[in-house]
Amino acid sequence: MTKNKNNTLYAINTRIPLDLAEKMNNHLAITKKSASAFIMDAIVEYLEQIYSDDYKPTKALQIDKFAADIERK
Repeated sequence: MTKNKNNTLYAINTRIPLDLAEKMNNHLAITKKSASAFIMDAIVEYLEQIYSDDYKPTKALQIDKFAADIERK
């Protein structure tokens, strides 16, 4: 996760379905990533897909996908 340029952070509180939370927690156990970093990466990835004309998966997504692929084998 990259540092915010001006160190201003915005807190988000939300509820997600239990099955999604379990899947996320399983992935966090594999990657040793914090939930905060995971959610930040997910938001960055989502916004890139929406607003980028030349979308390319972020490095964070590529690393997480690689970790998930290894775990499945």
